[in-house]
Amino acid sequence: MNTIYVSNHGDDKNDGLTPETPVHSWRRLMTLCKGNHAMHLMEGDFTLLRLKAEIDEFTARPLGKGRSSPS
Repeated sequence: MNTIYVSNHGDDKNDGLTPETPVHSWRRLMTLCKGNHAMHLMEGDFTLLRLKAEIDEFTARPLGKGRSSPS
């Protein structure tokens, strides 16, 4: 199992495979988490709260604005 690292100080240009190359956004995390991956939130609750806000914002958008209907 691979681990994807996520940090408030990460960059979505990173691969997320090491603590030195974390990603930043939920969207990038989901792109990288195809298959059998675990995620490591490097700043714990602070990162979790930021990601939750990002997910909430994404799910609040109406369909047709970059969102597709769940399958």
